[in-house]
Amino acid sequence: MKKAQPFFATTPTTFQGRFPNISSYEIRIEQDRSGYHSRDGKPAIGLYTEKANLPPRVACVNPRCQRGGLSLEWHLHSVKKDEPFAYQGDFFCEGDEGSTEGRKKGDPCLNQFHVEIRANDPASYKYRSDRVPRPTP
Repeated sequence: MKKAQPFFATTPTTFQGRFPNISSYEIRIEQDRSGYHSRDGKPAIGLYTEKANLPPRVACVNPRCQRGGLSLEWHLHSVKKDEPFAYQGDFFCEGDEGSTEGRKKGDPCLNQFHVEIRANDPASYKYRSDRVPRPTP
């Protein structure tokens, strides 16, 4: 007997299933560069290097923002297999400062995301030195 096929195609749920062309990557996201929404006046920086901890969407740091953030998966679809990939860009938050229930849409969120992506070329990962201190000679 023939096995029944699902009506809608299934989407892979693992990182490797969704992005088979990416062997390694480093993504750096800096938001709120002016420090307006933080307590210490510094920008929020996120660094993603492992496939297990990559969120599909990065949350906005603006406490009044509703339905905001930045989708990361959209930026990774243009990576080709075994080819070094470097990308950098600035994007506004997709949210608004409306009500939490969604009944009233407010002004657009003015938070900005600065995204830097490096993939399939570990030698170009320039932020590795931020995490691991180098020994002094």
